[in-house]
Amino acid sequence: MTPNVEDRVRRDLVAFADSRTQIECNGDEFRWTWRRKVCVLKVLELGSGDVPERVAFNGEEFTYPDFFASEEMGALAWLAEEIERSLAILKSNYPTEIIPAKVRVEDEGSVTTFEQALREIAGADAQRTSLVFLQGRAGDGKSTSLIDLTQKQAADFASGRGDFLYLYIDAQGRALSRLDEAVALILDDLNSNFRYQSLAVLTRLGLVVPVIDGFDELLGSGGYAEAFASLEAFLFRLEGQGTVVTSARSTFYQQSALSRAAARLSGASTSVNIVIHNIHLLPWDREATQQLLQKLGAAKYLLSDPDDVREVDLYAMAQRHIGAGADEILSSPLLTAAYASLLKEQGTTSRTNGSIVEAAIRALVQREIKEKLLGAQGDQILDERQFEQLFAAVAEEMWWQETRTLDDETLVLLADMTLEHLGIDKSKARALLGKLSSNAVIELGEGARKLSFRHEIYFSFFLGNYFKNTVLAGSPKELARLLSRTVLPATLARQCAWLLKDDEELGRYLSILSSPPGESAASDLINTNRGSLIGGALKHSPESIRPLTVSHAVFSGTDLSGVRANGLIFLACKFDEVDMTGMCADQTTFEDCTFRLPLVDDNTNVRFQGLRLGEEIIGMRVRRDGNEFVLYRAAQDKQFLENLGLLDTGSQPLRSLDQRERRVLENVERVVRLASRSIYFSEEDLENRKLRTDVLPIGAKHGIWTAADKQRSGSRTLYRLNKTQDSLIAGAMGDGSDNDVLAFWQDMFKQW
Repeated sequence: MTPNVEDRVRRDLVAFADSRTQIECNGDEFRWTWRRKVCVLKVLELGSGDVPERVAFNGEEFTYPDFFASEEMGALAWLAEEIERSLAILKSNYPTEIIPAKVRVEDEGSVTTFEQALREIAGADAQRTSLVFLQGRAGDGKSTSLIDLTQKQAADFASGRGDFLYLYIDAQGRALSRLDEAVALILDDLNSNFRYQSLAVLTRLGLVVPVIDGFDELLGSGGYAEAFASLEAFLFRLEGQGTVVTSARSTFYQQSALSRAAARLSGASTSVNIVIHNIHLLPWDREATQQLLQKLGAAKYLLSDPDDVREVDLYAMAQRHIGAGADEILSSPLLTAAYASLLKEQGTTSRTNGSIVEAAIRALVQREIKEKLLGAQGDQILDERQFEQLFAAVAEEMWWQETRTLDDETLVLLADMTLEHLGIDKSKARALLGKLSSNAVIELGEGARKLSFRHEIYFSFFLGNYFKNTVLAGSPKELARLLSRTVLPATLARQCAWLLKDDEELGRYLSILSSPPGESAASDLINTNRGSLIGGALKHSPESIRPLTVSHAVFSGTDLSGVRANGLIFLACKFDEVDMTGMCADQTTFEDCTFRLPLVDDNTNVRFQGLRLGEEIIGMRVRRDGNEFVLYRAAQDKQFLENLGLLDTGSQPLRSLDQRERRVLENVERVVRLASRSIYFSEEDLENRKLRTDVLPIGAKHGIWTAADKQRSGSRTLYRLNKTQDSLIAGAMGDGSDNDVLAFWQDMFKQW
């Protein structure tokens, strides 16, 4: 047995050993103590890698992975049954069966299912740890997709059709620095046979794939660096193997922070190799929405004769009924379900005020206060305003505690105090307190005696009311206290905008947020949250936007697509990964502002007058014909960027690229994007993505990337990127600051 195999087996067994137990090795046998029993593992056959091919334990022979999956170790067959049972119960509460979502893998182009995309990634990157981000809008079904995927795979494993498990970890409402605690609680709830420390071993062996739901919604005031710490530690223990799946809305911070983390981990261990994959959950198409509308019974309310709906275009009928904003609502399963719920409450004759979601929630609230939360004599206890204040207090408490669950005692105490403040009669209050846990917006949460909102939309609605009212109260001290607590949930800014009643309230709301509420040690966080709330109002408010001056706000990942506004002045603001596609604001002024990778398209009508690409603006993402690419210098697309009012930073005149040279540049950019998501990349990576591989020797010749000897088994040349994407783009434009890059482009343009 080689030293590498012995070391690997020791590391794996220690995760399944009692504390302070020594792993003894004598020839081909390993001896250790597990649950106070002496265990002996015998290696029967070595494989080509760093783990044995076959082993014997308790008189039975196993492959090495099957040994750790066995009843004596991980007991994954038992775990599969527990996962399948628990998630099947959860899915039984859904209004319809789940319609599989469609996804697109970054840079791959083809549309596929989430399950198939994950299988292809796992198969292509067996020599690296694959960190997968499922990205999508709020309400597009990320959590539903993860739960459905996990439950089906568990059922397959339990029946012998699958060879691995997904482990769904609901991290929503939990600070990510406590990821180990979240996993430990899940394993405890599932009566798992192994501990958190053992999860890395099972993940390395491809037996378990952790699925972390809510990765980017939970980042507290500690910021991204702290949030990645526990995940980084877990990735280190995977030693360049296995797959981890997370859900995320934000993209830039994960990509940059994890790329830096991957580089640190690689330097700390020769076995670590991580590749990052972004899978985009696509908005629903007409066919999927049509199916959902049928399953939710919308035909009964949209058609005069709902008996035969097979040939009827329910999507078009709903589109006409909703009016403005219909496509956005009908592209989201969550909003479509809210719309169907509203149809059942109000039919098609009643026009809604504000958003469909708000109207659906208000209809639910009306039913609760008039039919459910009644006194002993059947009399109504709360009006709509009091109901919203009560659950705004619940949402506020969750917000301050950075959780999405409260124990029943805390909930009752909080409700009792709020009802007393509202002046509710004590006998009626007691009757109401007894019905809190069966309320339509509350359900049992994780763990015993835990309660939570039934969905994030309810939490955002009631917290949005609290935030909106706090902002409009106009107290700088209270506003600073509120905005300095933690990063706002992604849905909150939109919810606050929807709750603004009229043009006067919108104007006051934006005026209060337009400048910092005094100095604070947490000013960066305050200004980021201000930017989020302002962006939400610009994007989602149905009222017209008056001329406005915004100073020192940070817009991080803010969606300004389709915003129409004039007379906006931004002073000393930062824009990071902002979506400005279709934005019409040609009279907007930017003074002392900086941009990083804003997203624009041919319909963007914004003048970045006086700003320079490469200085105040670092990279301009352009969406065109369904694809995205990045412009770093004006010469890459001179006419388009001049229409946006952009200048180039270069002191020397740069060359423009002809059509052939632009195709060469686009191909190299795809290779560089692939390389930047992984510490190392290979010729096979390019082949899998249908990229030309003859770029590799040219790049290696000029030091664009260097060959590295870091393979787990067999002989394979790996490459590591040496130059930044910015420097390569500048070189293609003729910038002479890096002779190696210039020589690379001379060869590329000559040979391709």
